[in-house]
Amino acid sequence: MLRQSREDNARGFLTKSVAWQRLEPLSQTRFCDHRDAVSWRGRSLGAGDHLAVDPLPIQDLPVVNPRSRGAQIARNPCQVRGAGQARSAERPVATVAELAAAVEAAPGCCRLAILLPAWCQPRRGEVLGLQRRDVDLMHGTIRIERSVVRPMDGMTVIGPPKTSAGARTLTVLSNVLPVLREHLRRYVAPQPQAWLFTNESGGPMIPVTLNRIWQRARKVIGRTDLHYHDLRHTGLTWAAASGASVAELMRRGGHANPAAALRYQHATEERDRAIADALAELATGQVVRFGSQPRRITSRNAKSRSRSRT
Repeated sequence: MLRQSREDNARGFLTKSVAWQRLEPLSQTRFCDHRDAVSWRGRSLGAGDHLAVDPLPIQDLPVVNPRSRGAQIARNPCQVRGAGQARSAERPVATVAELAAAVEAAPGCCRLAILLPAWCQPRRGEVLGLQRRDVDLMHGTIRIERSVVRPMDGMTVIGPPKTSAGARTLTVLSNVLPVLREHLRRYVAPQPQAWLFTNESGGPMIPVTLNRIWQRARKVIGRTDLHYHDLRHTGLTWAAASGASVAELMRRGGHANPAAALRYQHATEERDRAIADALAELATGQVVRFGSQPRRITSRNAKSRSRSRT
């Protein structure tokens, strides 16, 4: 099944999830203050009905200024403070040792599926969308061309990557290449369009199956807080800590805008310690960088510079 548009998915979700009911019509010339809004809410919902979320406090309800009654609306006068500024919690990051332990805890046919998002940073759907023809062992690369997802309607959907920058070629790390080569030899059919990760019938593995495998592996290593997507998150964080630029992170992660790549640049404890050590060296050794060459200021140089200032 080909991937539907985001609008079609949203329309299908609303059709199945929302209990439609008759609401009183609103017009340009009919405005209300907060008391009218509370009364309208009670009449529209009916006895025994309730909202899925708690209503705003009375003082925070979006209200129209009474002076604008009957006037033309140039822009939406109902504004809620803080709306559109959702902030998600910081995602956890695994260590290299935890990743290695999780790989050992996974079945042999799925170990590559744990290594790839951490070291090459494809998304889950992009991992499941890999076929034999996407792998170039000679040059040590994989080509991201498609994604396998399963929306709420339960149908497996094969389509392009998530973003316009999702189609890309990724270099496979030298520590992952032997696992990739062995995986192709043992678990992948010889046909060019054979899936790297399959279900029992030979089709692509569905996301829920991969999630179950990862959940068992993370339980073994005692990191039940790590989701499968956090493996990709971990890899991009490692890449940022190693000095990758925002543009390099965007290309590696298949991001279409810098804001998405910046989310993965976290101040890890290791990098924070390295920065602290560098600052301590600056304070004790007084290392100052002039141009491209660092220069250590000795006490004699410091005295001569202080005389020149006086």
